[in-house]
Amino acid sequence: LSSFFVHLKNGNTTSQKIWEQYLKNLALLIDNIRMVIHCDVIIGGLLEKYISDDSLQDLSEMITSISTFGSVAPVIIRGHYGNKATMTGSALTAIKNYLSSEKLTKS
Repeated sequence: LSSFFVHLKNGNTTSQKIWEQYLKNLALLIDNIRMVIHCDVIIGGLLEKYISDDSLQDLSEMITSISTFGSVAPVIIRGHYGNKATMTGSALTAIKNYLSSEKLTKS
């Protein structure tokens, strides 16, 4: 993954085409999710450390351009946990369940 983004940064045309298609697919996915549940989107996991602010802006513009409700701008937030996002989320869920079962927090 890191070598792909090095090629992309260096202007490799094949990498640029792949990245553009990836962003288009991601924009469509995010738009579809937003049609079902209106929500903010967090870009996390492995992608988080590689996606640039320019790419986030491009993604936002792509979503707006394909959206039926283009007047509602998407909110895209960069995550903070990198490739440990899944583990952190799973751990927090387990901790919440434990605390709830011990009547230490609200359900």
